[in-house]
Amino acid sequence: MNVAEQHQNAALLSTLMMFKAAALEMRGDIAQAESLRLDSLGWARYGFGSDANVQARLDEIAALRPF
Repeated sequence: MNVAEQHQNAALLSTLMMFKAAALEMRGDIAQAESLRLDSLGWARYGFGSDANVQARLDEIAALRPF
């Protein structure tokens, strides 16, 4: 995530943040997961453009979870 942030790759950074938030959620750290997911949204809006694209990425990541 550090390299993506240094290079201002908003799409990659937000995706990595969303993956990490999903992992934190699976570990039971709901508060930290929600905080990170919220932080990812600003980068996602910049990297993906529309709210529909951001929601699509969130949905894709949510669909990968094993539960």
